[in-house]
Amino acid sequence: MSVRSRHEDGLHTTSLTTAEITALGHLAEGRTRRETATALGVAESTVASYLTRAGTKLLTTGAPATLHAALVASHLPAPNLDGSPLDFSDEERRLWQTFATAPTKTAATAALGLSSKEVSAQLDALMGRVGARNPMHFIALGHAHRVLSRNGPAS
Repeated sequence: MSVRSRHEDGLHTTSLTTAEITALGHLAEGRTRRETATALGVAESTVASYLTRAGTKLLTTGAPATLHAALVASHLPAPNLDGSPLDFSDEERRLWQTFATAPTKTAATAALGLSSKEVSAQLDALMGRVGARNPMHFIALGHAHRVLSRNGPAS
């Protein structure tokens, strides 16, 4: 079984396999690759392969950007949030949105115009504030808190 979506350019049709979607779902819930592999009964390298293949299909590089693209393309259901969304500053929103779409942390650092140390400190603080277990969970929480959305950055 696969889920199909059409890229904005209309030239690419993407199908993610059930295994790729399931792995992304586990990672979005904050599970590690090892925990995801155990839950799926596969090797950790297989989970990494699912991420790489999903990224190729979604035209993304990097696990956080791949998860964000899968959420935007409705391959995964929108994450639910326990309680009300928190309020975030414009800087926190920009950090979250940049991290969600950048292929690497280095690229995010360059896009933000900050040092690697500053970006790491800000990411760590924001991830701690929202209770993100890892970068993939952080992206899912960005959608849950409505900082990230299916229609591009949330305002």
